[in-house]
Amino acid sequence: MNIQVNGTAIPDDAVFAEMQYHPARSPEEAFQQAARALVVRELLMQAATAAQLDPVPEPGEDDEQAMIRAFVEREIDLPEPDEEACRRFYENHKDRLRDAEGNVLPYGQAQARIAAYLTDNVHRRAVSQLVQMLVGEAEIKGIELDRSETPLVQ
Repeated sequence: MNIQVNGTAIPDDAVFAEMQYHPARSPEEAFQQAARALVVRELLMQAATAAQLDPVPEPGEDDEQAMIRAFVEREIDLPEPDEEACRRFYENHKDRLRDAEGNVLPYGQAQARIAAYLTDNVHRRAVSQLVQMLVGEAEIKGIELDRSETPLVQ
């Protein structure tokens, strides 16, 4: 396969090495998942490099991970879930919020868990939209990815 991201080649050897992190029903599916992951990482690194970021790696991060984290943090401004959003989620999903004995947790005990869940959910969606925008702006050969042709995201 000949995968390129804005003229930068992603060698098959790199995709084969990445496959171990993408369990799938078939080697072909694992290869595709690994290739997509490497394309996304390359897109994020190219964008972070263009932004001239110089982050200090956090514990457990390498320089590349720090660059990607800093770029995503710079590009995505996430609001904290407010009391109303947390209460609405609690009322709509009480059945998921149970203690070890199976009893529904009171709102006060579940609030921090709800806020963390909502924050994580919004973050994942925002990162996905950021990647779709980068894909839409990039010249990618050898693999198809979902793209957004507009900078407008929700």
